[in-house]
Amino acid sequence: LRIIESLYASDIHRNDLDTFMLYPARTLPPFTQRNLVPAGHLAVDAAARFPSLLALDADGALRFRPCAINGAAVGARLDEEGAEPGRP
Repeated sequence: LRIIESLYASDIHRNDLDTFMLYPARTLPPFTQRNLVPAGHLAVDAAARFPSLLALDADGALRFRPCAINGAAVGARLDEEGAEPGRP
């Protein structure tokens, strides 16, 4: 009985639907924090070198463009632009 009660008190129980989820709900970063290139990973001039892949936003943060949906798409875009392997 304690196990069942603990399930109802856990994060996998949804009160609004009165059901259990397979996994607890994840906390996602806010929309404005998504699609950012982590600071220090690429130089700011990378946006000038790869304008179809990277862009600077109004705050000066480096962001991926919408075409960068996964690693394969980024690799294909870099191949199209003639980037050297292993160099951003």
